[in-house]
Amino acid sequence: MKKLSLLLIFLLFMSFSVSAIEQGDFSIGVSFAAGGRYDNVRMCVASPAGFPGGFAMEPAGLVLEYGVTDNFGIGAYIPLGRPLIFALNTQMLQFLPELVFSIHVPITDTLDFVLHPALGASLHYGPDYLSDADNRGEDFFAAGPRVSLLGGVEIKHSSGQEFVFGLKPYFEYLFSDYRSGYVIGGEFDFQYRYNIKSDA
Repeated sequence: MKKLSLLLIFLLFMSFSVSAIEQGDFSIGVSFAAGGRYDNVRMCVASPAGFPGGFAMEPAGLVLEYGVTDNFGIGAYIPLGRPLIFALNTQMLQFLPELVFSIHVPITDTLDFVLHPALGASLHYGPDYLSDADNRGEDFFAAGPRVSLLGGVEIKHSSGQEFVFGLKPYFEYLFSDYRSGYVIGGEFDFQYRYNIKSDA
């Protein structure tokens, strides 16, 4: 067991000796995510009244990353599509911004394994899951912490284009005087980014 642990540490060290990102690089892009969730707090517009959860999608999120070191970045995930659609169509708020920490493990010159642990907030204004579009209950405000972890691969092109494919489980806990509860979900996340070199 000790030899196996030493071997894993050595392989991890060797993989990090290859540059995955460069310190000072900045990337900006968009994300599309879709999946499902269990949610015993908020109304889901795609589910009947009384069903806790359902399909979840973010059609347009803004992703940002700054290279702190050659293998570690910090950035943000800011959902745009869901808050806009919910506000216009259902007069509801669902806003889930995140602070993202990016770990890059090089596999080849153009392919990285990536982990994106994130801490964020979950903000809600609208009815609870006992409601649906035709039988809307009382609107209330709820807020709480959110944690997520995206794991996947990043494909890089010499032009600066980057493509991230990953799976992202997440957990939220929402506090409210009206109804408190939790959300457990997962989604497939696709990101298209453009890397702006630090010497550009």
